[in-house]
Amino acid sequence: LGKPCLAHAIMPLLASRIYGTWSRYKYYHHQILSLNYGHMMSVTEELRSHFTRIPLLMIDSVRAHSTQNSQTTKWEKPLGYDSKIMIYHPLLKEKVPLILLQEKLVQWYTCGPTVYDSTHIGHASSYVRLDTIRRILNNIFNIDTTLVMGITDIDDKIILKTQQTGQTMNELTKFYESEFFTSLAKMNVLPPNVIVRVTDHVPHIIDFIAGIEKKSLTYKVTDGSIYFDITQYQKYGMFSNIPQGRASEVDVEKKAIQDFVLWKPSKPGEPSWESPWGRGRPGWHIECSAMASSIFGANFDIHTGGEDLAFPHHENELAQSCAYHDRDQWANYWIHTGHLFLSGQDDKMSKSLKNVISVSEFLENYTPNHFRMLCL
Repeated sequence: LGKPCLAHAIMPLLASRIYGTWSRYKYYHHQILSLNYGHMMSVTEELRSHFTRIPLLMIDSVRAHSTQNSQTTKWEKPLGYDSKIMIYHPLLKEKVPLILLQEKLVQWYTCGPTVYDSTHIGHASSYVRLDTIRRILNNIFNIDTTLVMGITDIDDKIILKTQQTGQTMNELTKFYESEFFTSLAKMNVLPPNVIVRVTDHVPHIIDFIAGIEKKSLTYKVTDGSIYFDITQYQKYGMFSNIPQGRASEVDVEKKAIQDFVLWKPSKPGEPSWESPWGRGRPGWHIECSAMASSIFGANFDIHTGGEDLAFPHHENELAQSCAYHDRDQWANYWIHTGHLFLSGQDDKMSKSLKNVISVSEFLENYTPNHFRMLCL
């Protein structure tokens, strides 16, 4: 029959009673017995008529696409413990073994929310899918997970929201972070083992930037911003096929259009921290690199997030992390979840488009299990 893969493992979620004789399926057996299966499928079909184009979960190893200035780097099979699970590698167009750094343990980092507004079911769909994989690893393959979630609690959107509401940054972010985890709990999503917040890790982030600076991979522009210099990093382009080019007239001081900010100077009245480059705050991409590295070090098993994060966020994370740690491979596997689309709309569910449905609104008519079935 060959080695099992995660796609095979999802099948127990769709069955009803046949797993009662196998103890390792008891969890799903109990869950499914508590449902009216026929009703569940009927409701799921109803939901699918409202939510279209829900892409399947993309389970990716590092995808390497060459750019004009990069050297194509194939995925390297990690050294460690064979989980007996196969994961499809889209670049190689074949399944690759899930090799864990520690036996029976997945070290897993996931990008969390920027906490400036309420959680909607587009967000929830990503975390429900990842939770399904986590439960499968735990309950079917008997593999534990150490799941670390990064919370962005300092950001341009957060600063703007505080100016609009008159709240302090701490008041605003704590409120929406609490609401986020309450919404996930309502959807029966297991909480992360560790929560890391940007504001708690600014010293780590500053040290991380300084480490990259020592490798001559940064430069400073007139306003005091520190940029990552991809012209000096020959492995950029793992997740994307981005053409090389000079910066536009709008960014005349950037050496290349792909260069991204590591540290930005603060404006009057904005939160800021002392650094070797003056008072300021971290850029977005450097945050996850420093926070994940502070927990797992130079290498870990799985990094996850929405498919919209593959570029530029994960691309830039990967570049700066591999540069800092002197590695070709930082996270051994990457998992990206697809977006949620409303029927008849070409754009994903998004706050900016005002086409969102909150978790609370959804649960007025449906159950968390209905939503999980929709996400499978």
